[in-house]
Amino acid sequence: MKEWKDESEGRTALLIEGARRVGKSTIAERFAKEEYDSYILIDFSTASEAVRGLFDDISDLDYIFYSSSCNTMWICMNENH
Repeated sequence: MKEWKDESEGRTALLIEGARRVGKSTIAERFAKEEYDSYILIDFSTASEAVRGLFDDISDLDYIFYSSSCNTMWICMNENH
């Protein structure tokens, strides 16, 4: 994951695949805490249809981030707070 971060410089997403309940979310969140000042955690299993629908078309990331600031289903984590 560190290699992806260094090489992508924020231009690409990272897809983590694997069996259920093996720690994918846990390791991704740990990585975010250690490597970024802040991050957004979205639990798609509990997110509303409106939130999930934002990701049907990810060509406009500005819209996704704007919408996230208006939606309480997202958990924004900031190490400074």
